[in-house]
Amino acid sequence: MIVFNDVSLDLIKQIKEEADVSLNDVLLTVFSQAIHDYCKHQKCSMLEQCGAKTRCRALMMVGFLNKSKDKEDCIRNQMLNATLH
Repeated sequence: MIVFNDVSLDLIKQIKEEADVSLNDVLLTVFSQAIHDYCKHQKCSMLEQCGAKTRCRALMMVGFLNKSKDKEDCIRNQMLNATLH
């Protein structure tokens, strides 16, 4: 198990301001680095095989509230569209 030290929200906000990015950008970058560090700690074969070419990325899931009862009137991915028809 890897334990990370607590980081103050003020420090994260300072990084955000200095980099001129969103708070989410900072958090996702930190999370991506944590994934990379974890894989390195676990001696992940893909990380060792690809070396410096390896990139770890994090995605933020976003959902949109659908107040409409009409299934045609909402945002969905193509797989879900196919199953609803």
